[in-house]
Amino acid sequence: MGNSGVLDYEIIGSAMLPVLSFSALILAYLESHLKGKPSYAPMCRAAAPWILTLQNTPTRVDLLTRHRAKCAGHFQPGATTANTELALVRAACRWGAYQECWDGGDPTLGIKKWKTPKRRRIGRYQELGAMLRYFDQASSPTEIRDRALFGLQLFTG
Repeated sequence: MGNSGVLDYEIIGSAMLPVLSFSALILAYLESHLKGKPSYAPMCRAAAPWILTLQNTPTRVDLLTRHRAKCAGHFQPGATTANTELALVRAACRWGAYQECWDGGDPTLGIKKWKTPKRRRIGRYQELGAMLRYFDQASSPTEIRDRALFGLQLFTG
């Protein structure tokens, strides 16, 4: 890294490619890839407490320690948060490699996610009625498509 600490250039062959620091990689992934998507805000919240404060790329040991600190094991409280942090680091490193702006490898290799309990939710009678009324009024191609897909799911279990 140069004086900036965020963005340097590395000469590979005849091309000069930018090389990001770890925190800059996470920010670039959030802003370039996730901005405007529903997962943007939850991933920003996941990155803020720990990932964005890192100056250096975490090692596999660092990530395992953090993963175990957030959750004690499968089906334990904190499993979803630990899995979200791990998924964010994994996705950002792979995105950076594909964009050719990250050459630090993937420190998440070999780290397994915690198992989490399945969510079980049953639709309420009022919700089903509201959905059927909505589908009765379907007029646009998207609404008609949604009606067909949900109908298929409802009638096939």
